[in-house]
Amino acid sequence: RRVKMDLKIFFTTFAMIFIAELGDKTQLATLSFAVEAKSRLSVFLGASVALILTSLLAVVFGSVLTKFIPENIIRIAAGGLFVILGLWFIISALFKCLNNLKIDKLFILMKGMLEEMGGATVPEKRKVPRVLVIEDEPTIVEFLSTGLAYEGYEPVVAFNGEQGLRLAREGMIDLVILDIMLPDIDGFEICKRLRSWGSKVPIIMLTAKKEISDKVTGLDLGADDYITKPFSFKELLARIRALLRRSGVKIEDSDLCAGDIVLNSETREVKKAGEKIYLTPTEFELLKLFMRHPRRVFTRETLLNRVWGYNYMGDTNIVDVHISHLRDKIADKPPRMIRSHYGVGYAFYPEGEE
Repeated sequence: RRVKMDLKIFFTTFAMIFIAELGDKTQLATLSFAVEAKSRLSVFLGASVALILTSLLAVVFGSVLTKFIPENIIRIAAGGLFVILGLWFIISALFKCLNNLKIDKLFILMKGMLEEMGGATVPEKRKVPRVLVIEDEPTIVEFLSTGLAYEGYEPVVAFNGEQGLRLAREGMIDLVILDIMLPDIDGFEICKRLRSWGSKVPIIMLTAKKEISDKVTGLDLGADDYITKPFSFKELLARIRALLRRSGVKIEDSDLCAGDIVLNSETREVKKAGEKIYLTPTEFELLKLFMRHPRRVFTRETLLNRVWGYNYMGDTNIVDVHISHLRDKIADKPPRMIRSHYGVGYAFYPEGEE
């Protein structure tokens, strides 16, 4: 009787754990209904039904085993099954923890611990600044993420406040571009929560609101800068660079070289064979984009969005006109550095490349 009772208790426990694990993976109909109903009574009834079913199964299973299998074999099998089951759940829990705890989190934790121990430091894992964009408007998200990627940043996108807070909490974010009007949590509340966590990440508020009171509120809550829509991407980049420098994030070298052309993005000077070339602001941005991404083919639409801004509504032929002027000023002779890909757009090839 004692063996039967032990087995009934053991198999009841085993069945309940198994059903719980199965329910977590497949969402049994009863429990799924209970969760969707969001009713305490439904949850109670669902849990009761699951408990009764598993208890009955365990009693029947235990009775059958004790009737046909010797007692010693049952005890050995039960003990072995218990050990295997325990190891299985330990390993499963470990994998779940490692899956939820991102590598970036482990890096931050290790870095903090070592810095507290005698001032030891860990070298930076990343070289590319990560910019978190919290914005719900798809057009602006695509424009910002594409533009930031072209400028050498790593964009991370969140379409609502909860997702943005989760990504910011995971760490390894160098700057946040935050829209105020979001579908769930407004930008003011997100900014307030980030600062309450002790986060010092630079925040640029992005919104269509132009009232002074909104700007004051955002800045008082801890935002570092404020820009209104529609905005110039060049201005946004300048603000990003300024905030990253202020926060100590290393930005790539300001000098770009291709053949005998040297472009300095800080002083906005361009030299060819040591001689200074005078470019218009648009020509300068076109050349910088080409030199930063050699051999990449840009469509006219992409160049318009990147250089003229996403709100430009004019003719795409303006791209051809400015590139023609740019070629003349840098003395771009055949085989050209700025080459046409007919039917597609333009690409830049450093001097001497075929």
